[in-house]
Amino acid sequence: MNEGQVRLKRKESVSKVVEKTAKANAGKFVRVSDFDPTKAVAVMKALSRMSASGELERVSKGVYYVPRSTLLGQSQPAASSVAEKVLKGKSRPIGTSAANLLGLSTQVPARDQIVIYGQAKVDSRVLRPKRRKGSPGATETLAKADAALLEVLRDRGRFSEMDDADTADALKSVLTRLLELEPRRLRQLVTVALSEPPRVRAMLGAFLEEIGTTPRFWQPLRDSLNPLSKFDFGAFRVLKTAKRWQAK
Repeated sequence: MNEGQVRLKRKESVSKVVEKTAKANAGKFVRVSDFDPTKAVAVMKALSRMSASGELERVSKGVYYVPRSTLLGQSQPAASSVAEKVLKGKSRPIGTSAANLLGLSTQVPARDQIVIYGQAKVDSRVLRPKRRKGSPGATETLAKADAALLEVLRDRGRFSEMDDADTADALKSVLTRLLELEPRRLRQLVTVALSEPPRVRAMLGAFLEEIGTTPRFWQPLRDSLNPLSKFDFGAFRVLKTAKRWQAK
């Protein structure tokens, strides 16, 4: 729900208002914060009762999914929707999901593949994420596709269905479009990448140099690397700049 808080009429019980609101939002999420904050405790109890009876699915503290009836039974929330709703800035698409998002794979996993960071919590049965230690590196500032790009670099392109050259060309096209149309977004990608493992920084730097960006884009990545280290670039070893960025 995004239409503001639901106000409670004097003669309506909290339970009735919560039930009515849920029914009006089948296939969507409802949150405790969608309702009158002065009635938060009563709203929480009403939502909890509906969850216990199977009318709602609790996906995280204070966030519930309202199933809708379909020919195949009650709907389930898409894992990507759950992640966006309750894990914004603390999750990223990974593996085949990330590759599919960037057009590197036609495979659509049965469950969206995501990773969550630190102590982020989610209770939905549809979301079975991997967990990663550390900080997401300001992921909340990234477009979903840009977060996916960092994950494809982490995986060295291994989930791509294309050959190495075509995989590298596809990512070059993505980064070139950012450079031409949204340079600020590209700079933000570099900023977040500085929190990534060294091999990711090295590969992103190699891509940026190869597509012709000026040093102001990639120099921070270069400066962050140990000049004596070598990195496995996987599919991206085909980049002409790979050796200059310490590829094995």
